[in-house]
Amino acid sequence: EGRRWLGRLLDDPRAPESVLAKALNGAGNLALAQGDYDDATLRHRAALRILRRLGDARAMAGTLSNLGLGASDRGDWETAERCFAESLSLFEELG
Repeated sequence: EGRRWLGRLLDDPRAPESVLAKALNGAGNLALAQGDYDDATLRHRAALRILRRLGDARAMAGTLSNLGLGASDRGDWETAERCFAESLSLFEELG
């Protein structure tokens, strides 16, 4: 249900990029919780692209952590470590 509602928001061409990034991250989190790792990864990566463009370091750190969790759940330790390391670095810079 939640993924369907977020999907409607993601289809709205009037939604600001910051809102789209939050919706993508939320949809990715729901997909992750439901074990849909491919969709979660796609949504989190799309959110991360927007957040990098916007320069939102705090949201980037959170999204990278989400990507790390998904990679860890799949047993992709190398990707998980890379995502967690970048996330930690951003959080440390933010204080």
